[in-house]
Amino acid sequence: MVGNLKRSRSVERLACSLAAAALVVVGCGGPDSSPGTTAGSPSSTARAASPASGATSSGPAAGSVRPPVGSGSSTTAGGAMIAADDGPLGRYLVDGAGRALYLFTADTVQGQSACDDACAVTWPPVTTSAAPTAGEDAAGGELSTITRTDGSTQVVYGEYPLYYFAGDTGPGQTNGQGSGGQWWIVGLNGEPVKTVTGSPAVTSGTTY
Repeated sequence: MVGNLKRSRSVERLACSLAAAALVVVGCGGPDSSPGTTAGSPSSTARAASPASGATSSGPAAGSVRPPVGSGSSTTAGGAMIAADDGPLGRYLVDGAGRALYLFTADTVQGQSACDDACAVTWPPVTTSAAPTAGEDAAGGELSTITRTDGSTQVVYGEYPLYYFAGDTGPGQTNGQGSGGQWWIVGLNGEPVKTVTGSPAVTSGTTY
């Protein structure tokens, strides 16, 4: 009788333990207990969204990149333009921008320039990349070119190669007129305009 009672209580304890275990499993649920979700999906979603939500760009937007400085600039094709202008010294040759042109009376050898090195710094030669052209009142038939010692092509009008004066900073200036008694602005006939009226010309001393 006592043995039967002990076995009955043992069976009851076992039954209660199994029932309690079943309730814990049902109550807590497993990894698939939440419908529509999978383990680790929230963190995966966050990682996928993070680069897009936090992305920034330190550069310009697509299509707004500026071209390199100067890439839109262009060089006028063709040769140097030689024209004429009026001033206090009369009518004389100028370039396409209106700057006065000079001749050097020491240029006595045809096809050569006597002004190189330091001289050419003060009196830059009028160079061209193609055949020079005649503008207003200039005679196209008087235009030709020579090759300088540095290989550049210098414009010639009549018998004389043409030069600028470094002391002229813009159109209408003839500050080199009469310098050293050898530098003169050029008349339409290709000859030197030897007048210094109204000009700060230096008629003696060095030529450059």
